[in-house]
Amino acid sequence: MQKLSWILNIILIIIIGAMIYMFLIKGSTLKSEDGRTAIIINDAERNMMLGDMRKFLENVQIITVALGENDMEAIVVAAENVGLRDENPPPSLIAKLPLEFKTMGMDTHKAFDELAGLAKTDGDIQTVASALGNILINCTTCHAAYKIMLEEE
Repeated sequence: MQKLSWILNIILIIIIGAMIYMFLIKGSTLKSEDGRTAIIINDAERNMMLGDMRKFLENVQIITVALGENDMEAIVVAAENVGLRDENPPPSLIAKLPLEFKTMGMDTHKAFDELAGLAKTDGDIQTVASALGNILINCTTCHAAYKIMLEEE
């Protein structure tokens, strides 16, 4: 009986490990023809993600114009618009995203918060512009590595 208990525990650990891998690390992905990792999501999740990306881009544009005008207050507002407090994806979407994608997304939101802090405290255009350039590295890296594909219904 004890041997059966051990075997069942091992099987349970393997199943839990596989679930953790699928839901926290791998997500709902497959390798696409262009070499990027395709994230498989539904239409509502796709619309949410694309809306978030547009919000990033809109605020990057505001920050870029504000840099040219030396308007640190506008930079703070725009950066805070896409900081960590903005992040609130549904659990169903989080489970589908690979760990590296989630990490890069959180790092990008944190970097916008840091940019807002720099604009508040430092106020140096070169420093803020350099921070924005580093954020854009995350954007280009993500777009080079991932694409969105819709689930088949």
